[in-house]
Amino acid sequence: MAISRRLQRHVGAKTEAQSSEDVFPPVVGMQAPLPRHCMLPDVKPANEGRFQLFYLSCALALMALQFTNLYNAVNWLPNSVHDNLVDLAAIDTDLLVLLVLILSYRMLKFIIVRISWLFRPRMGNTVAMLVQGSLLFIYFIVTVIRFISIIYKYPLNKWLSLLLLPVLYFLVFGPNIPQMLAKHLPSLSIFSKPSHPYELLVPPSTEKTSKNIFHACSFEPEAVRREVFLLKTDFNYRLKMVFYEVTISTYYGTIVPIIFCKSTFHLDMAFVVGFSILTAVSLFLMSFIHKIPADYLDTLHKSAVHLGRWRRHEERLVSVPHSIWSELTIWPKGVNVKHVKGLFKAEGINNTAEPGNSMHIKFYMMFSQPEYIYLLISAVCVLCTLLEFAMLSKYRHWQQVLSCAGLLATNYFSLYNAWRDTLILYQVYKDENIHYD
Repeated sequence: MAISRRLQRHVGAKTEAQSSEDVFPPVVGMQAPLPRHCMLPDVKPANEGRFQLFYLSCALALMALQFTNLYNAVNWLPNSVHDNLVDLAAIDTDLLVLLVLILSYRMLKFIIVRISWLFRPRMGNTVAMLVQGSLLFIYFIVTVIRFISIIYKYPLNKWLSLLLLPVLYFLVFGPNIPQMLAKHLPSLSIFSKPSHPYELLVPPSTEKTSKNIFHACSFEPEAVRREVFLLKTDFNYRLKMVFYEVTISTYYGTIVPIIFCKSTFHLDMAFVVGFSILTAVSLFLMSFIHKIPADYLDTLHKSAVHLGRWRRHEERLVSVPHSIWSELTIWPKGVNVKHVKGLFKAEGINNTAEPGNSMHIKFYMMFSQPEYIYLLISAVCVLCTLLEFAMLSKYRHWQQVLSCAGLLATNYFSLYNAWRDTLILYQVYKDENIHYD
C-alpha cells in the first residue's frame, strides 16, 4: 500500500509538470508548404552605360539651368550692356570645368574601365590595369590643377566648400575602402569563384545590377538566413550609393554655383533653393529606380517568403501548446515555438527566421510586399510632377519657366518607370497571394 501511494504521488507530480509546461515535440507530420514564386515579365532596364550617360546629361542640364537662374541678363533693354540672355563673362571658367569634371566622374570611370577591359584579353591583366590607372591619373591631375586655380581666386570659406566630395566619400565608404581597393589588385583574378552562391562575377566595367544577384531557393534554414544577410547587405550598399551619387550631383550641380555667385547679382533665393531641392528629389527617383529595379525587389521578396515571420505572444501567463525552436527546422504557419526570447507564433508560409531577430523582422516587413515600396516612389513622382506644373504656371520669367520644364522632362522618365513597375509587381503578387490563400 505504501509503494502504491508513492507511485501515485510520483505519477501525479509528473503529470502536473507536463501540464504546466505544455511542451510538445517538434512538428513532424505537419510540414511547411513549398513556396511558389511567380515570374515577373522580362522588363529590361537600361544598362549601366546608357543610364550613366542619361544621368550625366540630366545633371549637366540641371546645372546649366541653375547657372541661367544665377546669371540671367536683361539684354532686351535699350541701355543694357549684355548681348546674351546669360552673362557668360561673369561665369568662372575654371569653376565650370571643375564642376563638369566632378559630375562626369562616374561616366568617365565607366568608359576608362571599359577600355581597360577591352585590352585585357589581348595584352593581359597588367597592361589593362596600367591603362586604367594612367587614364584615371590624368583625370585626377586635371581636376587638381583646376582646383588649385580656384584656390588662388577665391577666399578660404568658398574653396573649402569644394572639399565635400572627399570628405563625404570617406564618411560613406571609409570602412570598405580596403575591400574596394582589393577588388582592383592584379593578384585577384576576376575569373575566380564567387565568394557566395548568390552573386555572379561580372566584368569590372559594369556595376552590380539586379541580374548579378539571384535567389537560390534553398530549403536549408541556415542557407536561407545566410542569403537574407547577404541580400540585406547588398540592398544597404545600393541605397548608400543612391544617396551618395544624388548628394554629389545636387551639391556640385546646384548648390556650389550659388556659393560662388557674386554678391552683385540679384538672386531669387526662394526659387534657386527650391530648384536645388527638386533637383535632388528628381535625381534620387531616377537613381533609385535604376539601382533598385523591380526584378531586384522580386529577388528580395522571394528570400523574404522563405524567411517568414514570428509574432511574440504578449500573454506570458497563458499556457499554449508549443515546441522548442530549432534552427534546423522549417516551421509551418501557425506553429507556436519556445525561444530564449519568449514564446512566438509562426505567421509566414515558411518560417526559418530566428524569433526576435530585429534584422529578420525588418527584412520581412520591407520585402514581403515590395510593391508598396514602388507605390511610395510612384506617389513621390506624381507629387513632384504636380508641384512642378504648379511652379510652371506661377512663374513668368523665361529662366524659371525653362528650369521648371527641365525638371518636368527629368521626372517623366522616373514617373513612367515607377508606375510601370508598380503595376507589374501589384498584379504578380496578387496572383501569388491567391495561390497561398
